[in-house]
Amino acid sequence: MTTLYLTRSKTLLTVDRSCFAVQHCHRTTSRYPISQVKQIICFEGVRLNRTSQREIQRHQIPLLQLDRTGAICGRWYPKAEAIDRRLSLSTVDRLDVAEWLLKRHLEDSIDLLTRLKGTPSLQATRHVLLLLHETLSDAESLDMIRGYYATGTAYFDRALRETLSGYILQLNGSRPPMTVSQLLRVGESLLHHHLEIALTQARFDLSLGSLHVRADCDAPLVCDGVAVLRPCFVDGFVVRWLHHCCSNSSTWLAFCTAWERQPFLHSQIDEVVEPLHRWLTA
Repeated sequence: MTTLYLTRSKTLLTVDRSCFAVQHCHRTTSRYPISQVKQIICFEGVRLNRTSQREIQRHQIPLLQLDRTGAICGRWYPKAEAIDRRLSLSTVDRLDVAEWLLKRHLEDSIDLLTRLKGTPSLQATRHVLLLLHETLSDAESLDMIRGYYATGTAYFDRALRETLSGYILQLNGSRPPMTVSQLLRVGESLLHHHLEIALTQARFDLSLGSLHVRADCDAPLVCDGVAVLRPCFVDGFVVRWLHHCCSNSSTWLAFCTAWERQPFLHSQIDEVVEPLHRWLTA
């Protein structure tokens, strides 16, 4: 099964018999058997005609649409089974889940900072995250844990972006055309997309967030999962990709293809979904 990445502006997705036909500037560039397409990811400037939209829905193919920043601006998922109402959290359970999620998030963030070159900013951020991790058990409410998460994320994001921006400036001829913000946002959107599908198929109520609430995002439980996996499969991936990319492979298609092929990505998504399921049905 193929993920269809449509990354170029002025691309039109149409249908030709039993295939999706990709047109760029009014010229057909490729065809894909509809039965072999497992999902479609569209960047800004990509259009889908009505026939392709009908086929996407008829064949139950997940669709994700991104804007110029890499943020999600549209999506369509196959209709899921009804939410399993047994999968609910008491206030006490939610506090325990939030602590578990944040502990994993901090540990993976600290691990990534340790593997990066030790600039003063990275070292200071690592010390802040270590302090948050050491005192996490002192948090007595969801609000306190969310405060820990907000503080750690603010420090981590700033240090990471500064480091990656400096690294890109050193690439010279192999410097990618994307900004650091775009790379991180696209990676996060792809992770959000995969997690939302997995959690929906597991019949979770996506509003049952612990680190996030409705005011933060429209699917707090998905955002919780993103928080756990982002340091390794978004932030760490961008670091690795920038290290290995060269001028002829620094395209969105190369980036997205490499992102999806990360070792352990899908098993780690399962390792977030399965413990949540056990926790909520215990």
